[in-house]
Amino acid sequence: MLQTDLATAAHVSAVLVERESQGYQIDSSATLRATVEHRNSRYRITAVVTGLAQQNAEQTLVVSRPDSGGFIYVANELAREIDARASQFSTHSDSALQAYTQAVTSSDPQSRMNSLQRATQIDPNFGLAYLSALDTASAHGAGAVQSLLSEAATHEGEFTRLDQARFTAIRARLSRSPLAEQSSAASALLEQTPNSLDALVSLASLRFLQNDGRAGEQLMQRALS
Repeated sequence: MLQTDLATAAHVSAVLVERESQGYQIDSSATLRATVEHRNSRYRITAVVTGLAQQNAEQTLVVSRPDSGGFIYVANELAREIDARASQFSTHSDSALQAYTQAVTSSDPQSRMNSLQRATQIDPNFGLAYLSALDTASAHGAGAVQSLLSEAATHEGEFTRLDQARFTAIRARLSRSPLAEQSSAASALLEQTPNSLDALVSLASLRFLQNDGRAGEQLMQRALS
C-alpha cells in the first residue's frame, strides 16, 4: 500500500522487496520496515528507515490514530510523513483493501480475479482493483478485457487522479490506440509518477517505436540512474 501511495513522491522511488538483500540487488539507498499495532481502539504504525551503506537507522516515523477512521487513513498519513507529494490510496474501505490484498498475493489467476471482483463490489470506485484485474485478464487470456474496460470506464470519474492517469494509459495500450495517443497517456502518467521505473520504461519504449531514439535513450538513462 505504501508503494502505491509513494508512486507520486518527489524524492522517493519505492520498490516492494521481500528481503533486505533484494534492496542491495536493485541498488537501493535505504529500506523501510513498518510494523502495525492495533490496540486500545487505535492503529499505530512505526516505520524505520535503514541506510543500506552503513546499516544504521536513519529515521523512525510513528503515526498513531483512532481506529474509527480505518487503517487506510493511518497508512496514508504515514506516506505523507515520508514524502509530502504522496497520494491517497485508491480506496478508503479496509474491507476492499483486504480483498485486494488477497488478490495480489494469490498465484491462481481465477482466485485473483474473484478477489478483485469482490474488492470492486465493496467499493465500485476502487480504481487500482480494476487496473489489477485488467493486467490479470490481459496476461492470462481471461477474455474479459473489453468488458472490464467498459465497467471501469463507468466509474473512472470517481477514481483518484493517479488511477485515472493509469487507467487512461492502460486503456490506450490494451485498445491498441495510435502510438501518439499511447505516448501522450504514458507521458501524462509519468508527470504524476516522476520516479516510476515502469512509467519511464513504458514511455521510453513508445518513443523508440516512434523513431525518437534520443528521447527514448534519455528516458532509459533516467530509469537506470
